[in-house]
Amino acid sequence: AVTVFIYRNMCLNQWAFCNISVTPGMQTWKKYYLHRSNIEHKMISGQPSVDYTCKAIRGHQGEIQDMAYLSPNEHTFAMGKVKSIVCTASGDGTVKAWDVQEGTQIWSSPKQEMKLVQVITIPQHNLVVTRDLHGTIKLWHGDTGKELGAFSTESTFCPTVAYTINNKPFLSVSTESNKLPVTLINVG
Repeated sequence: AVTVFIYRNMCLNQWAFCNISVTPGMQTWKKYYLHRSNIEHKMISGQPSVDYTCKAIRGHQGEIQDMAYLSPNEHTFAMGKVKSIVCTASGDGTVKAWDVQEGTQIWSSPKQEMKLVQVITIPQHNLVVTRDLHGTIKLWHGDTGKELGAFSTESTFCPTVAYTINNKPFLSVSTESNKLPVTLINVG
């Protein structure tokens, strides 16, 4: 019991987020601590192409404005057991999905009229949400990049947050002028 307490405290003191229940093979705090310490040691003392791989994301014509994981369990990709996918929103008006391990593009949206400034993902529902410079919010299918819907806030400043309630995806959007007070949008 003392050992469990010690390793649990060491984990929580070292890292802000620890969840042994979602990391395959990590049923004890000791295993989790040793595994994560080993990964950190490899990252610090590692050599490219020997201890880790670095892949560049190339394909946008403009700057990448935002990036978000589409994969659930993004924290386990280092174990090689899941495919990690990230989505990027760019000043060139496209959102793209990328295979992190391979560094390859999976899909790209058609070029939008305005610069994209935000990308949000809802991994549990395989959805990607983008917001452009003029406040147009679009929903995309995570596997194909197919546009599923669009909504205009008519505002250049519109903080957008995604979450789930009772396993249904929602967005909350607000605008600077309060033309659109905080609004709950069911995207499921």
